[in-house]
Amino acid sequence: MFSKPFNKNNDENTSIWRSWPFAVGGLCGPMLGKLLSRWLPLFTASALAAFIAWFMVGIIFAFLPYGPQWNFRRWLIVSVLVGLTAGALTFLFPWT
Repeated sequence: MFSKPFNKNNDENTSIWRSWPFAVGGLCGPMLGKLLSRWLPLFTASALAAFIAWFMVGIIFAFLPYGPQWNFRRWLIVSVLVGLTAGALTFLFPWT
Protein backbone atom coordinates (compact mmCIF):
# COMPACT_ATOMS: atom_id res chain seq x y z
CA MET A 1 0.00 0.00 0.00
CA PHE A 2 2.83 2.43 0.76
CA SER A 3 4.85 1.75 -2.36
CA LYS A 4 6.93 4.35 -4.15
CA PRO A 5 5.21 6.26 -6.96
CA PHE A 6 5.49 4.86 -10.47
CA ASN A 7 6.87 1.53 -9.26
CA LYS A 8 6.04 -0.92 -12.03
CA ASN A 9 6.30 -3.92 -9.70
CA ASN A 10 3.29 -2.84 -7.64
CA ASP A 11 -0.22 -1.91 -8.66
CA GLU A 12 -0.14 1.86 -9.23
CA ASN A 13 -3.81 2.25 -8.40
CA THR A 14 -3.23 1.18 -4.78
CA SER A 15 -0.24 3.41 -4.12
CA ILE A 16 -0.91 6.11 -1.54
CA TRP A 17 1.80 8.27 -3.11
CA ARG A 18 -0.36 8.71 -6.20
CA SER A 19 -2.73 11.02 -4.27
CA TRP A 20 -0.23 13.43 -2.71
CA PRO A 21 -1.29 16.43 -4.89
CA PHE A 22 -4.83 16.15 -3.54
CA ALA A 23 -3.55 16.28 0.04
CA VAL A 24 -1.44 19.36 -0.72
CA GLY A 25 -4.36 21.09 -2.47
CA GLY A 26 -6.76 20.21 0.33
CA LEU A 27 -4.44 21.60 2.99
CA CYS A 28 -3.27 24.72 1.18
CA GLY A 29 -6.65 25.81 -0.21
CA PRO A 30 -8.32 26.75 3.11
CA MET A 31 -5.15 28.41 4.40
CA LEU A 32 -4.90 30.50 1.24
CA GLY A 33 -8.60 31.36 1.58
CA LYS A 34 -8.09 32.59 5.13
CA LEU A 35 -5.12 34.68 4.00
CA LEU A 36 -7.02 36.19 1.07
CA SER A 37 -10.04 36.97 3.26
CA ARG A 38 -8.01 39.81 4.80
CA TRP A 39 -8.32 41.77 1.55
CA LEU A 40 -11.31 40.24 -0.22
CA PRO A 41 -14.83 39.29 0.83
CA LEU A 42 -14.90 35.77 2.25
CA PHE A 43 -16.80 34.12 -0.60
CA THR A 44 -14.49 35.68 -3.20
CA ALA A 45 -11.40 34.67 -1.24
CA SER A 46 -12.65 31.09 -0.87
CA ALA A 47 -13.50 30.82 -4.54
CA LEU A 48 -10.13 32.19 -5.61
CA ALA A 49 -8.22 30.00 -3.16
CA ALA A 50 -10.07 26.85 -4.26
CA PHE A 51 -9.43 27.69 -7.90
CA ILE A 52 -5.71 28.29 -7.31
CA ALA A 53 -5.28 25.14 -5.20
CA TRP A 54 -7.02 22.81 -7.66
CA PHE A 55 -5.41 24.48 -10.64
CA MET A 56 -2.02 23.67 -9.14
CA VAL A 57 -3.14 20.08 -8.51
CA GLY A 58 -4.22 19.97 -12.15
CA ILE A 59 -0.87 21.22 -13.36
CA ILE A 60 0.87 18.50 -11.38
CA PHE A 61 -1.42 15.82 -12.79
CA ALA A 62 -1.24 17.18 -16.34
CA PHE A 63 2.53 17.07 -16.55
CA LEU A 64 3.34 13.94 -14.57
CA PRO A 65 2.90 10.57 -16.25
CA TYR A 66 -0.44 9.65 -14.68
CA GLY A 67 -2.13 8.79 -17.96
CA PRO A 68 -3.85 10.41 -20.92
CA GLN A 69 -7.10 11.10 -19.04
CA TRP A 70 -5.39 13.80 -16.92
CA ASN A 71 -5.18 16.62 -19.44
CA PHE A 72 -4.81 20.33 -18.85
CA ARG A 73 -8.23 21.37 -20.22
CA ARG A 74 -10.10 18.97 -17.94
CA TRP A 75 -8.33 20.29 -14.84
CA LEU A 76 -8.96 23.91 -15.84
CA ILE A 77 -12.69 23.19 -16.05
CA VAL A 78 -12.61 21.28 -12.77
CA SER A 79 -10.74 24.15 -11.09
CA VAL A 80 -13.33 26.68 -12.23
CA LEU A 81 -16.18 24.48 -11.00
CA VAL A 82 -14.48 23.89 -7.64
CA GLY A 83 -13.88 27.63 -7.25
CA LEU A 84 -17.51 28.47 -8.06
CA THR A 85 -18.77 25.78 -5.69
CA ALA A 86 -16.52 26.93 -2.84
CA GLY A 87 -17.56 30.55 -3.38
CA ALA A 88 -21.25 29.66 -3.44
CA LEU A 89 -21.02 27.49 -0.31
CA THR A 90 -19.08 30.15 1.56
CA PHE A 91 -21.61 32.78 0.48
CA LEU A 92 -24.50 30.64 1.73
CA PHE A 93 -22.78 29.38 4.89
CA PRO A 94 -20.11 31.90 6.02
CA TRP A 95 -17.60 30.59 8.54
CA THR A 96 -16.25 33.83 9.99
